[in-house]
Amino acid sequence: MLLRGRFPKIKIDSACLLKVDDNNKLIKIPNVAYIRIKRHGFDKMISDKDYIFNNLKIISEQANSNYWIIDLRDNLGGSNWVMINSLIPFLKDGIIGYTGIKGGEIPWSKKGGAVYNGETNLTELLAGTNLKFQINSKKIYVLINQRTSSAGEAALISLKSLPNVEVLGKKTMGAATMNSTIKLKNGDMLNLTAGYMMDAEKNIYPDGISPDYEFCTEDDILNFIKSDIKE
Repeated sequence: MLLRGRFPKIKIDSACLLKVDDNNKLIKIPNVAYIRIKRHGFDKMISDKDYIFNNLKIISEQANSNYWIIDLRDNLGGSNWVMINSLIPFLKDGIIGYTGIKGGEIPWSKKGGAVYNGETNLTELLAGTNLKFQINSKKIYVLINQRTSSAGEAALISLKSLPNVEVLGKKTMGAATMNSTIKLKNGDMLNLTAGYMMDAEKNIYPDGISPDYEFCTEDDILNFIKSDIKE
């Protein structure tokens, strides 16, 4: 058994859940690349390394695109560092976030093709090599909804460090915490909150992360992106 604690209850408009559609119209917008960053880490279907490189393959196949949609909707979390490393081509060198802990903060940063947590090179640990592969896009649209949570929110925080990002959708769940797992004598696993996530400006999000533009349907998002690109 895994005890995860209680997430805050947020008011959800059942008429506006902004669900992910398997026949997503958003993947067909001309000149706009699309990638969905799915949850990973609860019941691993593939290894951390394969998850990272599968996403990098999708990104590399659309590397020349000027505009991107990064879809974090329904990403309930899991391994935040794995997700962030799969987004490394979009991230710029410098601080991309922090973990707030008792007595201070631990910076998240990107440098030399690697993501660091403090002084630890997580890219080497997870991918086996630094990833010096850069996407230079005009604009990135990040999609979120009420089911974007925990590690999904960590991925969002890292992307919010970029100046060319606009966040679209509905407010996230509000579980932007860093957790540690303790194995009990009876074999149960206790998941404890050890810190909280902060963006590059050291803002915290205990009640969820609000979008820059709130939308209820995919058609609303579709129309906004098409209009925004034409400007």
